[in-house]
Amino acid sequence: MLTKLLLPHRFKRIGWWLTILTTITAVVLFSGNYQGSWLDLGSYGFVSRAEMGAHHVGNMMKSNVNIFGQAVAALLAISLLLVAFSKEKMEDEYIASIRSSAMIWAIWANYLLIFLIFLIVYGPTFVSLMLYNIFTVLILFIARFHYLMNKARGEEIRPLKKLF
Repeated sequence: MLTKLLLPHRFKRIGWWLTILTTITAVVLFSGNYQGSWLDLGSYGFVSRAEMGAHHVGNMMKSNVNIFGQAVAALLAISLLLVAFSKEKMEDEYIASIRSSAMIWAIWANYLLIFLIFLIVYGPTFVSLMLYNIFTVLILFIARFHYLMNKARGEEIRPLKKLF
């Protein structure tokens, strides 16, 4: 893995804090079905045949939407990318090989999960799980990378220990 494509190490701490805050926000606010009215937005979007009637397919329609869910998801994606693709303090070839191994493992594990979801989940739950799957590769990669790094250092498994 080219280290030129990695962010400086300081972004890892920022990413961890954003990940924690975004996850807490998502759990608290979505469990209460909160839709921040300050995130209401007039938007154009495609509507389906079922919404417009049998004679209209793929028409543009202006509607008011709340982008709270998209904002939280985008912030979570950004924070996970910061954590996953920031350099370690001492980035060398060994760490690059661990990073590469963890990424390959995460992709295999993610597609195994997708395959299982295809086999056992149907309907709206399937769509929801596929939406959550956007984050699965990054989460699996981060978990596996930190597991392998701590194992190589001979430490107990605690990826957040330097934050607190």
